[in-house]
Amino acid sequence: MRSLKIITYSFIFITFALSAHGSTKGEEFFEQGKLEESKEIWQKALESDNQNNKALFYLARIAYEQNDLDLSEDYFEQSLELKPNSAEEYYWFGRMSSRQATNASIFTALGYAEDAENAFIQAIKQDDSHLLAYKGLFNFYLEAPSIAGGSEENAKKLISKINALSREEGQLTKLKFYEKTDKKKHANQIALDLLKAQDVSAKVKFRSAMILQSNELFGDAFIGFQSIVKQPQTESNALYWKASIYQIGRTSVISDSKYDIGISAFNQYLTLELSDKLPSKQWASFRLSQLLKASGQNDKAIKIIEQLKTSQLSDVQLIEKVKNF
Repeated sequence: MRSLKIITYSFIFITFALSAHGSTKGEEFFEQGKLEESKEIWQKALESDNQNNKALFYLARIAYEQNDLDLSEDYFEQSLELKPNSAEEYYWFGRMSSRQATNASIFTALGYAEDAENAFIQAIKQDDSHLLAYKGLFNFYLEAPSIAGGSEENAKKLISKINALSREEGQLTKLKFYEKTDKKKHANQIALDLLKAQDVSAKVKFRSAMILQSNELFGDAFIGFQSIVKQPQTESNALYWKASIYQIGRTSVISDSKYDIGISAFNQYLTLELSDKLPSKQWASFRLSQLLKASGQNDKAIKIIEQLKTSQLSDVQLIEKVKNF
């Protein structure tokens, strides 16, 4: 009998260990963007235990990432039926419902919008420090039509709470509020104040400079982007440091000014190692050709265009611009 107990306990331990390992690998694959590999692990986990809430949650997330919103909704609903529920479950259900509302017909959009608002509120009730849930609710109120629950007043009320949880996110949220509500004077002044302030992140400075650029305050935009580039490049600011170099050149193009500064910026940008989050070197080359042409260096501009014409371009807009140069 003792031998039988040892075998039984050993089997339970091995099963638990394999299950825990599978769960860990499923999470790792998901974080690495290996969605199919992650899905396979979580599906097996769910087959072994149809009450496995973590499996349901990750399968819902995977379906969301693969834009299979009906399947994502099904998994989330099963997950939320199992108690207790986490703030993360409600937050991601809110994200999924928001996307459904955006893609739905007028007859079903209101229901999805209501689900999204309620989910974000429930996430906050579960965890009053859940920054992403506050941002999700803020974006819902700011972007949804009033008939679906959108409210500028409710969005504005959330800015101070978001700021209390994260100064950087509070600054970005405030900028977004005034930009989206078309209060340009307020947005411009906040952007200018942030660019002058001490201890402001590169991300906030970059967003501020982009708002000034979009509102055609080109001189201030130049100063904003240049202030980021003047800082040493670090791991934390590298994305916005590189993006600012590109935007210095782009600001030169759209303002039709400061050609030398713009040309220098694009030449520097073309030497950098870029991620897929940044504008491509092909776009930088095209923008450079525009500045060269504008500054009277037509031969150099044409040479770049000819090189682009022999390159494999995948961006439809860029292909058209190169063709019509």
